[in-house]
Amino acid sequence: MLRLVLPKGPREKATLELFAAADLPVSRNSAVDYRASIDANYRDPKVYASLAAVLEMLKEPEKARQTIEEMIAANPGSGIAHLMRARSRMESGELSEAASDLRKALELPSGDPDLHLAAAELIQSREQVDPADIERVRAGLERLLESHAVDTRLYYRLALLDR
Repeated sequence: MLRLVLPKGPREKATLELFAAADLPVSRNSAVDYRASIDANYRDPKVYASLAAVLEMLKEPEKARQTIEEMIAANPGSGIAHLMRARSRMESGELSEAASDLRKALELPSGDPDLHLAAAELIQSREQVDPADIERVRAGLERLLESHAVDTRLYYRLALLDR
């Protein structure tokens, strides 16, 4: 279980909103001390990602990295978890590791349009992109069109990939 003391002051409201959006339990132990935790049995990658974002905001990159690694350990078969780690690694300049996580995310079975849309967004935000990664993302989006033909976001991301 990870425990974190949240800040009081101007960032308090934003921090609590992030935790509330992720359904992360927050308890107030005193007038100046909030604590949040992720129970080891709670596996939603979005909760881990929200906590990691808060830790980054609090200038705690090592704790954020630990949280992301815990997310992968709790969700080894989750494409979303690997994609979130790819984004984190990309932001910290670990481009080859980020590319590896992106590939892993796309290899795992997923019919989740949000995963493929986020992968396309991540690809488009990179300056140097392996053409094979672009093709993996494109193939995933095209497969999803078969079952999600009315999702205009898929068409939009495909069009952006062709730029």
